[in-house]
Amino acid sequence: MLCRVVDRAMQVFGATGLSPDTPLADFYT
Repeated sequence: MLCRVVDRAMQVFGATGLSPDTPLADFYT
């Protein structure tokens, strides 16, 4: 479930989701 939520958030944020400024990259790995 968490993976789906994080994946959707990454899609919404786009390239910003992969930057070290957001915690999404840490959640994804």
